[in-house]
Amino acid sequence: MEKLTKKYIQSVMRTMDATQIYRVFCQYMGTKSVGKRGSKYGRSDVYDFIKEFAPTKKIREKAYNIAFGGIEKTDYQIMIAQRTARKNIEFYDANVRHFALAMFRDEINRPFGSYTKRPVMGETHLYFVSPTYGFDDYNKRRMMPIKGNERFCELLVRMGDKVFLHK
Repeated sequence: MEKLTKKYIQSVMRTMDATQIYRVFCQYMGTKSVGKRGSKYGRSDVYDFIKEFAPTKKIREKAYNIAFGGIEKTDYQIMIAQRTARKNIEFYDANVRHFALAMFRDEINRPFGSYTKRPVMGETHLYFVSPTYGFDDYNKRRMMPIKGNERFCELLVRMGDKVFLHK
């Protein structure tokens, strides 16, 4: 067994193998299991552990998938799950674009219905609104500020115009 140093923990995290990461977490915390009865640590503790020791941004972004396992979730689904769990949401400038693009892909791939959203630029932010109701949609979503992302927002709105014109 390796000595538990920060360098060793980070080398295990680089493997992106959930089993090895859980094993190192248990060694670090001094427990034999995670999430079992009698254990005081759960998956959210593993999530925090990965966020703390992750050597790269990619691993930090995949912390949710590693800790909670199961179905691969989109970045947008992870953001919603974190918001509903009232955890701190960490937005990195690059990830805001990824969330918006993932949301756009989801809206394109789902069947057209009353909850379909399309990208529209407001005065200061990019919104996803109903094609029928526009900004009067009570369920509109504010995704990202336009300032600094002008080109990306314009492209997303133009692509939305093409896609939703045919639906």
